[in-house]
Amino acid sequence: HQALLDKLVKGDKVVTRGGLIGKVTGITDGVLTVELQEKVRVRVLRSHIDGKYDPSNVNSSTAADQKAA
Repeated sequence: HQALLDKLVKGDKVVTRGGLIGKVTGITDGVLTVELQEKVRVRVLRSHIDGKYDPSNVNSSTAADQKAA
């Protein structure tokens, strides 16, 4: 998981542990700026990024359920 977080770059689509999906628009050491929609950006602690967003892998289960499987 840490290796994935270290490789994130601007333009990557990510999902947070809270379930928000957005595009990385800025990166600092411990904080990512994630654009949720046009002109709506939030700052998220890097440690709270669950992973890259893959729409083909989305179903009714939660990310925690997918990790347990």
